[in-house]
This record gives sequence, structure tokens and C-alpha cells, in this order.
Amino acid sequence: MDDAKWERWAAATGILFFVLLAIAVLIVPASPPKANDTIAKITDYYTGHRKALQISGYLSGLALAAGLWFLGSLRSFLRAAEGGTGRLSAVAFGAGLVSGGMALLATTVVNAIVFNIAGTPGSQTVVRAFFDLSSMAGSFLWFPIAVWAAATGTVAWRTGAFPTWYAQVSLLLAIGFVVAGSGVYANSGPLATGGVYPFIAFIAFGLWVLVTSILMVKRLGKTASGPMAAAAPA
Repeated sequence: MDDAKWERWAAATGILFFVLLAIAVLIVPASPPKANDTIAKITDYYTGHRKALQISGYLSGLALAAGLWFLGSLRSFLRAAEGGTGRLSAVAFGAGLVSGGMALLATTVVNAIVFNIAGTPGSQTVVRAFFDLSSMAGSFLWFPIAVWAAATGTVAWRTGAFPTWYAQVSLLLAIGFVVAGSGVYANSGPLATGGVYPFIAFIAFGLWVLVTSILMVKRLGKTASGPMAAAAPA
């Protein structure tokens, strides 16, 4: 298998990331607790869906591994298109790494709750503290994701590495992700943990990675078969 085919396979790990993440979410048969739920309701959720949450955590770990591989491929793709010092490519790569770290923290805390904390006598205060920690990590996660989308969209806009519509959507999504980060202070309502807005943002992020991966595979395929036309940097 030549290098071009390996590059396309590596770019396709974004598709694998999306599939694993979707399964990890759908395998849990109930919606996650909301920020203003009672501690009894939060504890019941973790104890009642312990096995499903553990499997979901494992699948999330696999999704993270695929996402890191995809991130490396995206960094190389953007770097080749950007040229020069590759400043924006480095920003996108760093933001993706921070996003993965924040997601890993949130998932680890949730799995710590279901592994041995929830259901233990007198553990309600600890469960509440861990739940809030996971919620805060999940809310702050949106800031590096916003930077990731913005940097990628800017490179696409300036170089033509991706279509213009993709660059526009990426920059708009970056704004939406920043808004999702307001969950760090929302105790209730659509922006809070468990609200409708973070859920929509989560779906939008997954679809953004999926589309980015598909476009990369197509563009790399064109590069392998012939020169790929690119717009001049603005």
C-alpha cells in the first residue's frame, strides 16, 4: 500500500471517531442528569445504568484514540495547505489535544462514579462533587473545540484546502461552541448541563468531524491521482 492510501486511511479515522462516539452515546438508555437535578436522581441514574455507562466509557476511550489519530492527519493536511510557519495548523492541533484531554477527564470522572462510588452508603456528597466536576469539564471542553473549528475553518478559507462552505460553517460552529461553554455558570435552562443546547452542540461537533474526515479522504484521493487545485491565500 502506497503512502497516499495510508494517508487516506488515516484521514478516515475521523469517520471511525464519529461512529464510536455515536454508539457510546446511544448505548446508554436514558438521558444524562441535568445540572439542577436532585442528588437522589443523579445517584439513581448512575446506579441504574452502571453497566451501560461502563461500556459507554470504554467506547469513548476507543473514540478518543481514533480522534487523536485523526487529529494528527488533520494537522498534516492543514500544514501542507497553509505553508509558512504553519501557525494556524499548530493552533488547531493544540486545541484538538486540549479537547481530547478535557473529554478524557470528564469521561474518567463519570466512570469513577459508576465504578465504585455510586451506591456506597454516605456517598451522595462525593457523587454530587464528581458530577459537578464532570459537568464543568464538559462545559469548558467547548472552548478548545471552538478554537479547533475556528483555526481549521480559517485555514480552509485562506487556502482552499476545504470548500468555502465548509470554512463558513466551521467559523459559525466555533461561535456556537463558545456559546455552549456558557454552561460553566448555568444551573438550569437549555444551556446548562443536560440541557438541549449542549446536546445540539455535541451532535454538531460529531458531524463536523465526520464531514472534515470525508472531505480529507476525497481531497487526498484527488492529490494521489493528480494535482489538486487550491485557491490562493488571501
